[in-house]
Order: sequence, then structure tokens, then C-alpha cells
Amino acid sequence: ANADDFALGGSFSQNTIETAIEASVFGGADVTAGASALVKALDDTLIVAVAGSGAYSSDAAAVGAAITLNELKGSTTAFVDGAGTTVAAPSAQVIAETNADLDSFALGGAAADNFTIGGSFSWNKITHTVDAHVSGDARLDGGSLARVQALDDTLILAVSGSISIVTGNSGAAFGASITLNESSGTVRAYAAGENTEVDAATVEILADTNADIDAIAVGGEGAENFTLGGSVSSNKIGNQLDAHVSGGALVHGGTVKVAATDDAQIVSVTGRVTVVTGNGASFGAAISLNEITDGTTAYAEDAGTQVSGTTVEISATTNVDVKAFSLGGSGAEDFALGGSFSKNVATAGADAHVTDGASVTAV
Repeated sequence: ANADDFALGGSFSQNTIETAIEASVFGGADVTAGASALVKALDDTLIVAVAGSGAYSSDAAAVGAAITLNELKGSTTAFVDGAGTTVAAPSAQVIAETNADLDSFALGGAAADNFTIGGSFSWNKITHTVDAHVSGDARLDGGSLARVQALDDTLILAVSGSISIVTGNSGAAFGASITLNESSGTVRAYAAGENTEVDAATVEILADTNADIDAIAVGGEGAENFTLGGSVSSNKIGNQLDAHVSGGALVHGGTVKVAATDDAQIVSVTGRVTVVTGNGASFGAAISLNEITDGTTAYAEDAGTQVSGTTVEISATTNVDVKAFSLGGSGAEDFALGGSFSKNVATAGADAHVTDGASVTAV
């Protein structure tokens, strides 16, 4: 937007995608392959959202804002289920996987002779269920390999930026860049139910997450008399991972692995620079708030459940990372206050157990 007295510019983007993806063998079906059999559900959804605005006034005031709101919701399920249902091959796999990505860019700016406000706001959320299982008296016969895997490889990339400039000999500039991001869901892989069987030289029941949030919120303000600006990044990951054998299922092999592995990561960058070129005050702040609250569980439970092999591993592992960088600075002839604040919480827990009469044997 361009005007002599007052300019107002803005952009708004809102996107929502909801998915339900399933791959299954059930109802007594018999699937046999000479080399490999794969039952796979894959979610490769992508949102790319861009909101940008600019406003310029050669005289009085300008306001520019960019807003983007995005959400991905979905379930991805792969299973073999039911009495008499069989999937058999030298390599037999049941895989549910999500690679859903959400890329969001919000950029706003304003310039005027006396007064400006520039802002950007980005809100992004992924909610998902990823489920791979063999159940209900079904059989997965892998020969050399039988794998049941649920994999979460989601990504949120969020960039929010703004700039606000006053070009005259007096005036004030205000600005904010805000990004709020959340990724949560359930990732589970299991064999369950009386007489359900999974057999192979190598058996793997795996629940894995590599969920990432990469967030950037930056900006700056410049004016003759007064500036006030802030950048805020808030990011949360909360997934529940579950790999198990239960309900009287029978898992036999040479090498048997029942494992839940959490490799979630948040990378947050916030920055703000505010400058007053004449007499006056300048205030700037950069704030980063990050939290990972995942739970990771691997187990065998219930009477009649059997897990046996020459090598048996039941493990829950968490390797979560939070990397936060915050920088705030201000400059003025009379008074300047700049600062940065970062709060990071990682309360991811890991639990591996054998309970309620389950039998785990390594021979």
C-alpha cells in the first residue's frame, strides 16, 4: 500500500488439511510374496503458506501486517488383523509413516514520515496419529525380516519477520514478530491379541519420532524519537510413543527388538533491533519459549504374551534436543533498553518394562 497521508497494508492466509490414510489386510485374507510383502500407509502432506505485506506513506503514518494460520490434522494406519489373516514373505513389513510438513512465512513492513506499525503473526499446528499393528489372531511371517513400524517425521518451519521505519525528523515506530507452533500426537507400533503371531529371523516392532520445529522470529524498528519492538517464538512438541507386545501375542525370532525412540528437536531463533537516531527512547526484546513433553514406552505385558529369540531387546530411548538463540538490542541518544529471554523445558520420559505375566525369553 502506498499513500501520501495514511497507508494500510495487510495479508492473511489460512490453511487446514485433514487426512485419514489406511493400508490394511484383514478378514482372513492371505497375502504371500516370493521376495517382499509391504503393507504401508504414507502421509506426505505439505502446506506452504506465505503472507507478506508492505505499507508506505510519504507523509503521516503507515501500518503493515502479515498473518498466517495453518493446521494439519491426520491419522495414518497400517495393519494386519483378524483370524486367518496372513502376510508372508522373506521380508514382511507393516509400516505407517507420516512425513507431513508445514512451511509458513509471514513478513510485514511499514515506512512513513511520522508513525509506523509493522507486524507479522504465524500460528502453526500439527496433530497426528501414526499406528502400525498386527492383531486379532493374524500372522506376519517374515522369513528373514518381519517389521512393524510407526514413524513420525513431521516438520514445522515457521518464519515471522517485520520492519518498521520512520523517515521524518520526528515520530515513533512500533513492531512485532510472533510465531506460535505446536506438534503433538500418538505414535504406536504393536502386536496384540491372543494367538497373534509375528515370526522371522529378525523381528522389529518400532515406534519412532523425528518431529522437528524450526522457528525464526526477527525484526527491527528505526525512528527519530521513539521505537518499541519485540520478537516472540513459542514452540511445543508433545508426542506419546508406544511399542509393545500384549494380549497374548506371540513374537518369535532370532533377533527380536521392541523399541520406542524419540529424536524430537526444536530450533528457535529470535532477534530484535530497535534504534532511535535522535533524542528519545528505544526498547527492544527477543523472547523464546520452548517445551518438549514427550512420553516414550516399550513393553511386553499380559499373561500368555510371549517374546522369544536368541537376542531380545525391549527399549525406550529419548534423545530430544532444544536449541534456542535469542538476541535483543536497542540504541538511542537518551535511553535504550534491549533484552532477550529464553525458557526451555524438556520433560520427555522413557519407560521399558515387562509386566502382568508376559514371558520374555532369550535362548
